[in-house]
Amino acid sequence: MITLMGLKSFMGDAGKGRFFDIICLIYTVVILIAGLWPFNFNPVNKAEWLKNERGIRFYLGQGIVFSPEPLTAREPASENTAVTIELLIRPDKEPDDAVSSILTLCRNGQSDQFILGQWKSELIVRVPVIKAKLQERYHEIAVGGALMKRMTRLITVSSGKNATDIYIDGMRKKQFSQYALIRDNQGLSGHLILGVSPVGTAPWTGSLLGLAIYDRTLNAREVLDHDLAWRQGGKQLLALENKPIALYLFDERSGQRIQNHAGSHNDLLLPATFKPFHRMILGMPNNDQWFSRTNQMDVIINILGFIPFGFFLLAWLQQDRNFSAPLAYGVTMLLGCFLSLSIELTQAYLPTRDSSLLDLLNNILGTAAGMLLLKYTIQIIKRVKSKRLR
Repeated sequence: MITLMGLKSFMGDAGKGRFFDIICLIYTVVILIAGLWPFNFNPVNKAEWLKNERGIRFYLGQGIVFSPEPLTAREPASENTAVTIELLIRPDKEPDDAVSSILTLCRNGQSDQFILGQWKSELIVRVPVIKAKLQERYHEIAVGGALMKRMTRLITVSSGKNATDIYIDGMRKKQFSQYALIRDNQGLSGHLILGVSPVGTAPWTGSLLGLAIYDRTLNAREVLDHDLAWRQGGKQLLALENKPIALYLFDERSGQRIQNHAGSHNDLLLPATFKPFHRMILGMPNNDQWFSRTNQMDVIINILGFIPFGFFLLAWLQQDRNFSAPLAYGVTMLLGCFLSLSIELTQAYLPTRDSSLLDLLNNILGTAAGMLLLKYTIQIIKRVKSKRLR
């Protein structure tokens, strides 16, 4: 206790013995504000109609367009293992921190069937796999130079049971054998999510100028013909014998409903407020996000942010509440865990924040580091005092 009194005297007395009480209260409020800011449960959707041309622009993260109902194909979903996606697209930048999610087909609102994304100028295609190890979550293919900053491109991904072909502006760039977007037991079905992942992470920045989906593969000649049709506006695709099951020209210019020009089903929704398609509670980063700058900064901030909490709370319990050392250490760890868990669970309902198990673990680590810092600080003060008494 004497050393804690020395610590308080060293740091400056405030409020006649209420120093640690005030510091703990203030810092807890600071942590809550930092963890829950901006307290907005209905943020504006950062996706909007382009003003001078047809299309939807996703900007500043947290922009989403989705299909309210599952995608409807002509054939029963279980019998269809082929799909072709045509994207008329113009990225605003080339993200190098992690893969941004452009389009996801999400089954039952929970699991991703396949993902089209961007990293730098690469088109990334991902198919989830069921593995125990997190780093083996996706089978991934990529085509470099497909998504250049501010360059409009027609991206065609045509996938059958045995291979996936990727075309840029009507020309085939790569073929990936033994790679399929749709598993035999799944079929073409699910909700379309555009501009962000279904859980509201990995936002993409750029404009979608057109989108077509076919429940079959396209050959090289068809892809070239479709490239010409897109250059002429896209409506010519409806005159095909095997027209797409979904064709979005993004030519409404206003409103929340995006019409499927190929039929009465499969319309898209551009909501006024941003909400992830489904929320993940205490999620973990994807494989490509572990060593991203954003994730590394989050780790550092979450550890450093809780070091003062562990430091001052332990000091308060021992100095002002006269807790024994084992009890003070145990209560400090429990309160650090409780505070962090409360923040992470609340973040699951804040669309602009992510509920993260990694953040929780880092906050607990920060609390423990704060307690160790207090322990060694007291030891240093004790040695300094003993030297002065000699």
